[in-house]
Amino acid sequence: MGSSDVFLRGVTPRSIIDPIGGTEARPNQEVRAGPTFDEILEARLPAGTVVVSAHAKAALEVSGIELSPMDLDRIGKGIDQLGDAGGQEGLLISEKAAFAVRVSDRTITAATAREEVKDSVFTDIDSALLID
Repeated sequence: MGSSDVFLRGVTPRSIIDPIGGTEARPNQEVRAGPTFDEILEARLPAGTVVVSAHAKAALEVSGIELSPMDLDRIGKGIDQLGDAGGQEGLLISEKAAFAVRVSDRTITAATAREEVKDSVFTDIDSALLID
């Protein structure tokens, strides 16, 4: 032991997460951190969901972009804003990617990684919104 170490009899090391040992271990408990990537891309989420087309899903997978529930929420709010402004076919630009969306059925029709946006041409878009 070092000069500043103190030995306390009967004291065991404690967890930083649970310092008083109040939680009990539950065997055979299934731990799930949240929706899976496939569930997110298939938009099997609560009301106000965003549908991801097969084309957009493939583009996201090729680019290695995963959309979190928070990302989908921001996209959904962006679609709402586009709809409120009268948009029908919009472009949402986030820090990860640019998404072409069809407002009427809340569908992401195309996706392009943010690094590739500067070289891309988007057509048939009547509104755009930054959702960073």
